[in-house]
Amino acid sequence: MSEKVRMGLVGTGRIGRVHAETLVQRVAAAELVALTDVNMESARDCAATYGVPCVAEMGLLGRWTTALGKDGTPVALELLSIDAPTEAEALQARLAKGLPGKVRWLREEADLGPFLESLGISAKDAIPIHALVDPAGNLRCVRVGAIGGQDYAAVKGIVTGG
Repeated sequence: MSEKVRMGLVGTGRIGRVHAETLVQRVAAAELVALTDVNMESARDCAATYGVPCVAEMGLLGRWTTALGKDGTPVALELLSIDAPTEAEALQARLAKGLPGKVRWLREEADLGPFLESLGISAKDAIPIHALVDPAGNLRCVRVGAIGGQDYAAVKGIVTGG
């Protein structure tokens, strides 16, 4: 089989979602590798639906990391991936383009459920999932679902223990 054509999608509104579904479910020669939209909630929802990295959320997390550091609360982000080992090289390439934290891989997709259960959530919960840990290493909050700019103050309070 020939190599798949790697594609990104800009726009995740009604028509964009039709394109995403078509690429992911009907075009065997295509691989949807990233998506974005000016509406971050739409982008995150579409990314979670089709298992595609959300460029918009990565940018938000990167900006928050910088802002928290400037506010005197340096944080380190750790991204967990269930990409297959054959996809690790592609993810490393995305990392080189500026993901906001280091990436760890689960050994296999079957390890995701037990990991989520160790956080106290169901193995059936949808991504994205955010686990917030305070400076002492204590798990303070697990959020299932998207985060947005309006959540900055709450996140800051959680990670500072305040």
